[in-house]
Amino acid sequence: MQRQGPSGRRADRRNSPPLFGDDERRSAASDRRRRRAQHRPFAMLCRFAGKCRNGDACPFKHDARQAEICPFNLAGQCSFGQQCKRVHGEMCPICFLPALHPFNTAAAEQHVSTCNGPPAATSSVSLECAICFDTIVHQRIGLLTHCDHIFCLDCIRKWRSTRDPDRREGTGLYRQCPLCRTTSPFVIPSMFYVTGDAKRELIDRYVEKLKMIPCKYERGGGECRAQTHCMYKHTKPPTRHRLRSRRTRDQLDQALEMLSLLLESLDERDISVLTSTLWHSSDVDDDDGYY
Repeated sequence: MQRQGPSGRRADRRNSPPLFGDDERRSAASDRRRRRAQHRPFAMLCRFAGKCRNGDACPFKHDARQAEICPFNLAGQCSFGQQCKRVHGEMCPICFLPALHPFNTAAAEQHVSTCNGPPAATSSVSLECAICFDTIVHQRIGLLTHCDHIFCLDCIRKWRSTRDPDRREGTGLYRQCPLCRTTSPFVIPSMFYVTGDAKRELIDRYVEKLKMIPCKYERGGGECRAQTHCMYKHTKPPTRHRLRSRRTRDQLDQALEMLSLLLESLDERDISVLTSTLWHSSDVDDDDGYY
């Protein structure tokens, strides 16, 4: 009997009748995938849309009108570009954000009808950075907490992280505004330029968001030097450091007074002996350097 190769065995398996229960198992697996897709729907488009073998059991969207607009492109920082599996929206003429769905006309019209722009906000299209003097076009602005000057987020972060000893002397000059020298503890990234109550509300939301992010200095059993001043989430209680005692002026005056009393108690002979001893010891030290 001649032995068959792997290709022959695969051909015989394809031509052979299905085993008992194969259809039932395939149907049950398809039902499980369909139920899983209904409970876990994805907002991304299926790259095999139109020819996907999973059909209704596919967890991805086959209809572009049901796909979600890419939130990263909405924030101006999608790294996939045209290769992104999500839908990139068109520019809204009111809020100047890519928030209009290109395939869903009803969703786009609903956004336009309800979009009035954030309160007391100015788009970054007509703003100019006070550091690089470039027009801020559809990118995030770096808002300072205690002044209303306008900067690019990258420019102001680079300014505050520059290792210049002249600016870092004294009381935190690197945290001051480049224009008015007002100290701000942190920078708030924003797509809009806001002032007044809207800015205070934005700062409160930003701080609440930071409190949900674990502090990176506590990873691996580390310790954050900012302690209670850190705005990130801390799981360990702050440690209390004992401050070293420093000599006060009164203690130094007391030590000098004791030294003067000691010198007064010595007579001239003791002082001459002490002086000659110190002089001899200094000569020995100087001679040792020539060996």
